[in-house]
Amino acid sequence: MANTGYGACDNVNGKTAEAIKTRSTANSAVGGTLGGTVTAGKYLPWMTKRKPWIRAYSCAVDAQGGSVSSGLGDDSTPSLSELYSAGNRPDPGITGLSITEEGTHGGFKEAKLTFTCWNRDDFSPLAIGFLTYGMTVTVEYGWSVTTSGATVSKNSFSGTRCVDDDGTFAKAIRNHADQQECCYDAVRGHVTDFSWAVGSNGSFDCECTFTSMAGNTAKAPIKIATKDCSCEQDAPDGDTPEKGPTWNIVNIIDQYIEECSEDNAYVKSSDGVFTGLGLTGEVTKDSEGADRNWPWQDYTANFNYVTFEAFEEHFVNHQVQSIANDAGAKGTTRDQANSIVGAPKVSGFTTSGNSFMSLFYSNHSVIRAGKKEIASGDPRVCLIPGSGLQQLTVDEFPKNSAYDNFPSCFTGDGIYLSRILLNLEMLKEEFNNCGPNTGAGEYMKRVLERVNESCGGIWNFTMVPSNKAENIIQWLDIDKSQKDVTSIEIPSYGKTSIVRSISSQTDTDPDFQAQILYGANNKSGKGGGNKSGGVSLWAGGYKDKYADSIRVSSECTADDYKSQNCDPKTGADVGDGETQKEADVETIMTNLGQEVSPDSVAAATRCMRIQALGDTPADTGASSDDVRVIPVPISLSVEIDGISGFTFGNLLTSDYLPAEYNGWVFQITKVEQTVSNADWTTKLECGFMRKL
Repeated sequence: MANTGYGACDNVNGKTAEAIKTRSTANSAVGGTLGGTVTAGKYLPWMTKRKPWIRAYSCAVDAQGGSVSSGLGDDSTPSLSELYSAGNRPDPGITGLSITEEGTHGGFKEAKLTFTCWNRDDFSPLAIGFLTYGMTVTVEYGWSVTTSGATVSKNSFSGTRCVDDDGTFAKAIRNHADQQECCYDAVRGHVTDFSWAVGSNGSFDCECTFTSMAGNTAKAPIKIATKDCSCEQDAPDGDTPEKGPTWNIVNIIDQYIEECSEDNAYVKSSDGVFTGLGLTGEVTKDSEGADRNWPWQDYTANFNYVTFEAFEEHFVNHQVQSIANDAGAKGTTRDQANSIVGAPKVSGFTTSGNSFMSLFYSNHSVIRAGKKEIASGDPRVCLIPGSGLQQLTVDEFPKNSAYDNFPSCFTGDGIYLSRILLNLEMLKEEFNNCGPNTGAGEYMKRVLERVNESCGGIWNFTMVPSNKAENIIQWLDIDKSQKDVTSIEIPSYGKTSIVRSISSQTDTDPDFQAQILYGANNKSGKGGGNKSGGVSLWAGGYKDKYADSIRVSSECTADDYKSQNCDPKTGADVGDGETQKEADVETIMTNLGQEVSPDSVAAATRCMRIQALGDTPADTGASSDDVRVIPVPISLSVEIDGISGFTFGNLLTSDYLPAEYNGWVFQITKVEQTVSNADWTTKLECGFMRKL
């Protein structure tokens, strides 16, 4: 992201923050003075002369490369004789534009452009340019004047909008918008849906839906049947060199498994980077893949792994995404993605070398390390290299030397997502569970949910496009505490207000409603602070007198035991107890390596859940940067005059909130732009409230 490349928070664009302040000043200074300076009439053009405009362009060309349509919404002023076509009809024109964001937490832009053609001759070329699947469309829009009263300069990006890669184009848009005091913006994407209807007067009312590059990447079906391009000599006898359709991801998984299984081997990429390894572990006899060659030997199974980075690049990007012509400038390589995102590159970086139209790139993503050391409680899902607790498990495997070659996941800020080792059989299992319409993003989400579960549920993975290039998709930990991120305050009441409407709402399910009562009023402290999902923290120390000092049936006391010959059970014996001795954790992780069984996995996963979520900073002396950021399900909606620059992850608050909200901010998860022939509005949806 714009700050450090980590986390899911991001500072508001500087020019956008400046525009918010300028607009607030304009409202408060109309007809008066400001700082001893007469301001009467200074902001009058912004107040009275602004009007919205929209222009749209298509990258459609004919067989000779000539442009099919020059675009819609040309803002030139026609004379009376130019206003009507030869058929005595008006020229085609745009009637509206709406841009919203979709996805787990938002961020993926989807735009709907509406326009009217008054005769069939005008409709034909525009149908090719804007009502054809896959065509690239660019739309720019804005106010006619800036806050200071200057005329907003259009751009059109002629010669670049159909050539530049997404990172270069996004930068050009941002630079131009900043120069126009954020009274301008533009969006580019591929047509994914369209519709038209013939009116009684022979006109065509049209709607073009186009999606940003990242949105199409995330939705790309993970199960794409392609030709088997393996070596001719590898084909079974009787097969022709050109074999039938196959799933390339399964082929890649099987190739990795074959290489990893060669006597405790590891896999290197072409540039010498470690990307996979094979281990042999003790398992129960009914485990899948269990093997025992001799009666006196234990049951064993091969555990083969690939790094998340290699999985992302070689299994998903290379097998699913569109590869650009190597000679063209439109695509983005993994190295270019790193440069665009502007984040540190993980040492031991691997790339396929291909230039993708859009791609997943999470090499830089650092996720929370937790307040204590985190490991995987299920080797059948993943391993966390560098964890001492994980090492206890691997040390018990009969064949484990390849594990020593892998670099640690841990850094000063957390855990590198790219270095987590994913079990290849788990990847194949999740792939086989996918349907024909399962997208690449959904497949990766399922994999990461398995990883999160095996590590105690510490992370909250989300898929977010980079605000520097929408063709680059990142996997981030949305709840990770973010250093050096500040919020901005939106003036919401009085003469300084720039808000049209502001509202808040909560969104809870029955489980969370029970947690609210339990966490805020629990007598033992269990569920308090960070453990209550933020409820006690939000309550600010206040309790409900009626429900004070409550406890639930899982909290046993000495009086609850009927037998006088036993002591109340505490700690690990309680199952989800709050205390967990370090020695117990080490024993459980060692036992996991001695035999990977349902019972040992359940015990290890339970330990990791306590490691990840069970301790407050006061318990461990952890710094605030290591604390799990607990969102409270109080969301905010803010509608203001149209403005560009707000993106997913920006933090904001209002200047007109009760004192109980002090120190809390709202995180933007969706930005909606609506432009008509009379107005431009921006709506900021903030998905939840979090402590800064």
